[in-house]
Amino acid sequence: MIQKNKQIFIINILLGIFILLSNSYSFSIIKSSPTDLFNGEKLGPNVFLNESEIDNFLINSVFIGDSVTKGFENYCMQRNTSYLSQIKFLTVISLSTNICLHPDWTKIPYPLYLGKRYPIWESINLMQAKNTFICLGVNDLESFTIEETFIYYKELIDKIKSFAPDTNIHLITMTGAYKGVSVYKLNRENIKIFNDTLKVFAKENEVGFIDVYSKLIDENGDLKGIYSTDKYVHLSDSAYEIILNTLRDYIRKVPNDIQ
Repeated sequence: MIQKNKQIFIINILLGIFILLSNSYSFSIIKSSPTDLFNGEKLGPNVFLNESEIDNFLINSVFIGDSVTKGFENYCMQRNTSYLSQIKFLTVISLSTNICLHPDWTKIPYPLYLGKRYPIWESINLMQAKNTFICLGVNDLESFTIEETFIYYKELIDKIKSFAPDTNIHLITMTGAYKGVSVYKLNRENIKIFNDTLKVFAKENEVGFIDVYSKLIDENGDLKGIYSTDKYVHLSDSAYEIILNTLRDYIRKVPNDIQ
């Protein structure tokens, strides 16, 4: 009888330990869901998006840009059986930060949403885009100084934040220019200065920053020949593949960066 009671006592102790450990374990594995990112919540430092979640992140995004980004749009749309064809774009040839802010945007080449022209920030709001990627600079440096360009960039960012407060903004570097290109301020040296300034600008304005520039240039800072289609600034599919992979790598880690 005593032996039996001892056995029951030991079993009860082991059962209690098991329950205690089970409860502790269940709490230890609770994490914020990666989807919380889309609600503007900060995720834990060890939470990363998987491949399917990265696809959804991009589907819920809009890309704003000039002919270089238009080329990325074409690259994505040609793959119409994948998530890429579902990404949204607001692109037009020769777009710049200045043109984005142009008061006569109804009378000039301007990005369309559902076949109509709206100010960029209104289109983003109408789309309900959860993430906005901006890649500008080529046409700015063809007409304005770097200092002037970032005055326009700041105004554009502020308008987007004001009219589309629920979108997360991510700035993409200029992609570089072919060796010898020089049009007003658009040249190898100023592109590097622009991209270095963009990184600081992004931090100051609490928006994301993606460096695709360093992936596409050679040791001299020129766009590699294999990534150029016109010996100017326009890119090949192989360049866009690198840009896409860079974007996916950035998005995979974005929970650590977005507040």
